[in-house]
Amino acid sequence: MSEGSTGRHARARQPSPWRWPLLAAATYLVLGVGVWWTVWSAAPGSTSVCGCGDAARFLWFLEWPAFALAHGHSPLFSTFLNHPTGINLLDDTSVLGLGVPLAPLTLLAGPVVTMNVALLLAPVASSLAMYALLRRLVARPVIALVLGAAYGFSTFVIDPSSAGQLNLAFIAVPPLIVLVLDEVIRRRRWPPRRAGMLLGLLVAWQFFLSPEILLLLAFGCLAAVVPVALVLRDARVAGDRTVGHHLAVAGSWAAGVAVLLLAYPTWWYFAGPAHLSGSVWGPGAQLWRWGSTLEGLVWHAGSPYGLAVQRLFGVVGPELPSYSYLGLGLVLAAVVGLVVLRRDRVLQLAMGVGAVAALLSLAPGRTWTPWSALRHLPLLENVAEYRFGVLTLLCVVVAAARAVDGGLDAVAGAGTAPRPGRATALAGALCGLLLLPTVITLAPVLPLRAVPATQPTWFATVGAHLPPGQVLLVYPAPFSGLQASQAWQARDQMRWAQAGVGGPAGTRPRAGRGAVGRGWQLLDDASFPLVPAPRLRPRDVADVDAALRAWGVTMVVVPDQEHLGPGSHARSTAWAVSFFTAALGAAPHRQPGAWVWLVGPRTGVSLPLVAAAGRCGAHPERSATAMLACLGS
Repeated sequence: MSEGSTGRHARARQPSPWRWPLLAAATYLVLGVGVWWTVWSAAPGSTSVCGCGDAARFLWFLEWPAFALAHGHSPLFSTFLNHPTGINLLDDTSVLGLGVPLAPLTLLAGPVVTMNVALLLAPVASSLAMYALLRRLVARPVIALVLGAAYGFSTFVIDPSSAGQLNLAFIAVPPLIVLVLDEVIRRRRWPPRRAGMLLGLLVAWQFFLSPEILLLLAFGCLAAVVPVALVLRDARVAGDRTVGHHLAVAGSWAAGVAVLLLAYPTWWYFAGPAHLSGSVWGPGAQLWRWGSTLEGLVWHAGSPYGLAVQRLFGVVGPELPSYSYLGLGLVLAAVVGLVVLRRDRVLQLAMGVGAVAALLSLAPGRTWTPWSALRHLPLLENVAEYRFGVLTLLCVVVAAARAVDGGLDAVAGAGTAPRPGRATALAGALCGLLLLPTVITLAPVLPLRAVPATQPTWFATVGAHLPPGQVLLVYPAPFSGLQASQAWQARDQMRWAQAGVGGPAGTRPRAGRGAVGRGWQLLDDASFPLVPAPRLRPRDVADVDAALRAWGVTMVVVPDQEHLGPGSHARSTAWAVSFFTAALGAAPHRQPGAWVWLVGPRTGVSLPLVAAAGRCGAHPERSATAMLACLGS
């Protein structure tokens, strides 16, 4: 055989460089479909997570960029919610970093399909990003493949995915930022300008996905000071003067690109229309902080947020594990690796940053926690402690991968290395064993629960064809926490605006003072079924009227509560008919699937009607028609 023929055969036996990346992508995609099998085995256009609570808000956040770009509105601001004040989308969890790229899909197929695609992409893209990082840090691709899934399909991703919280579930950017930092600081094989530009683009993308996660990454990147100092010291000892120049050029380009892309959005975030300042949840912000515990890293503990969601929205199913859960296998591998491979600088750095992040994530309680000294500072006051778990997760996965890879290298160096095929199988089996506790913990909650994303009759018929300029107050009001009306509005393609908004912009301190604020509180109490039902007095009627007129409401809509999906029910339809009839001083119109009041000029408060509402509302079990008859008697 000729020399050329031998070379061709050798090249033919060379494995494709795309074999492992394609295998990883296919594996993650199959796992992602398995997690959401209840969606993709049914109808992804009409099935999704509960169209209530945060999931309803994210449906709206996915629809708005598509609507705004198609109709010439700003993607950063909207008066279609919280009319007429509007909302600053950058101050909220608007995930424009997903909504804008997926806008063509939203325009083509609607926000429910886009939500399902985004929820599928969250674990798949996050796993692929970690795979790319680990391929840089370990020699064996099977380790990167298996432990990439440990990151992308972790409880930090699965738990928020179940509630539709894309700002937390999509964590593909952090590993990519670490990968580029590793290139800039340690490897230095890319041109510094290219590496710096890519780093700046990734920082900008993370800002539009979640500014909070970007802030937490900034905390973690403070640790980069240590490896930079070590690199510069080693270069000085070796007499290499190019290292400092490389780092300076890459850093300058990264800062320049980030400033160019984020200068205006940052101004908008802090000073744009309807921006939020101070504690976004008001004086009771501590009620919204869900910290973690050190034992929760290795032992299954229920998610306090998930439990609250189940109680509030009536969502059934197994209790999800907490965001901070990593599993005994990963943590043990990382700790043992740190002891055995104590000279591994990457492993040391990962464990150091991970330990600090774990301490910062601790829940405030009777004892002092590190975050207690920081959470009162500007910007930091709105960070939820448990979300430092994304740094802990990233670092522990990296440390475990280095530990397994280094351990197998040590075995190979002792002259007992198995054949390449067996070595790959051994590495994969070992990584799989590390993930066994997590698999056992997540098995009872997978596939994640999904429900039919049905549109209430009135919104599918009348609401979808309203003339422009209509402002609705929908019962239950979105600021009550029952935010299903935002999903209904999104699926109506923003055909109408609505008063009120869920999330931090829809809190009592931002509702306004005087009669408007009191009207807001009455409507909130009326919508939220876990507090006592308000009893209207003449002054209360005037306050509700003042709030509706301040918001520019043209219609009040009470859909038939008994036909709504989970998490969308307020008090009974009959009780709501009694409340709004007295508050508006007029009987409603019956339209398909809803009772509707047209808000027009008011001549005064009807004292007999208010008294009748108090009498008739004491019997909410009546039908809405019987309630109207009672009010008229």
